[in-house]
Amino acid sequence: MQSLEVTSGKRASMRLDTWHMFRDHPWTGTGLGTLQIVFPAYETLYDAKIVNHAHNDYLEALAETGIVGAACCAWFVGALFFHSLRRLLLKDKSFSAALHLSGLVACTGFLVHSLVDFNLHIPGNALLFFLMAQLATAEISNSVPPPLPRHHERHHQPVLTENYSLTRP
Repeated sequence: MQSLEVTSGKRASMRLDTWHMFRDHPWTGTGLGTLQIVFPAYETLYDAKIVNHAHNDYLEALAETGIVGAACCAWFVGALFFHSLRRLLLKDKSFSAALHLSGLVACTGFLVHSLVDFNLHIPGNALLFFLMAQLATAEISNSVPPPLPRHHERHHQPVLTENYSLTRP
């Protein structure tokens, strides 16, 4: 039985081969989702396994979208950190600052993990990343809910009459 694990040597080879894909298509890449189709022509360490992801989200995005897509991704990550840090520095040591920090730390974890895997290609992980990005950058107010009004008057409940319509006593 053949193992589905990718060895470190294979990962290094995949990174280099993906880089060569980018170098042949630098501006717009090969197109989103085309790595599995285009990669075999660049594969230098063939092991009879289908390569569907480069095990590096950044290189895969670069190969598939080129410099144009990489610039968009870099803008998004830069905006995420800029707005998150701005929110974090503007707030006092409060609960909202803890929420911003937790979202930023979670996003950083996803982004670091993307160096060695394709975790953002898994829909659940991508959704969680974007939820954490929202948490890191959202405006969270520190408002206290207003007190409930005190009414001493008696509230009457609707009553069913003989003809089964609702009326107030």
